[in-house]
Amino acid sequence: MVLKIFIFGRPGCGKSLAAHVISDIVQRQGWHVERFNDYEFLQNMFREEQKEKCRDKQPARFRPTDYEGFDILDFTVLDLALDDLKQRIENYLPTQQSRDVLIIEFARDDYDQPMQSFSLSFLHDAHILFIETRIEICIQRIYERVSHPYSADDHFVSKEALQNYYQQQHFAANYLVKSSERITNTGTQEAFKECIQEYIRTLLTP
Repeated sequence: MVLKIFIFGRPGCGKSLAAHVISDIVQRQGWHVERFNDYEFLQNMFREEQKEKCRDKQPARFRPTDYEGFDILDFTVLDLALDDLKQRIENYLPTQQSRDVLIIEFARDDYDQPMQSFSLSFLHDAHILFIETRIEICIQRIYERVSHPYSADDHFVSKEALQNYYQQQHFAANYLVKSSERITNTGTQEAFKECIQEYIRTLLTP
C-alpha cells in the first residue's frame, strides 16, 4: 500500500510541521516516508540567477530578500518547479515500497492548474490536506521561524509575497482524489499537532 498525501496552504500555515508530525507517526508504525516539495528547486534557480546576473541581461525572475530568502518576480518559474517535482515523483514510483507514504507539498494562489497536471491514475487514491491560516498569522510565524530556525524548512517568505501572490487561496474540493480535508491552524502548535495526529490516524485506519 502506498499512501499519497498532498499538503497545501500559504507559507507559514504549518505545512512542514504537518509533514513532520505525519512522518513521525507513520515511521513509528513501520512506514517509509518520502517528502517532495518545490522549494529547493526554486532556491537553486534563484541562486543560479544571482551567480549569472552580471553576465545575463535577461529580466530577473527573482528578488533577494532578508534572511537569505527570495521573492518570485516571474511566476512562470512555478510551472518549472512543478514539472521538476512531478519528475522526481515519477522517478521514485518504480522504487516505491509496500508501505510508503509520499508527502507532496507546495503553495500556490490557485491549486486548479497544478492538480490538473497530475494524472487521474495518480490522483484517484491520493489525499489532500489543505491548511487554512490567516495571512497575518503566517507572516508572524515566518518571522519567528527565521529568527529561531528549527529545521531546513524554516525559510523566509516576505510580507509582500504573502499579501500579494498568496492573498487569494483558490482550493476546490473536487480534485478527483480519494479524500480532501481542511484543517484550520490559528491556535497553538500543540492543538495543531493534535489535529494532524487525528488526521493521519484516520487515514491509517482500515
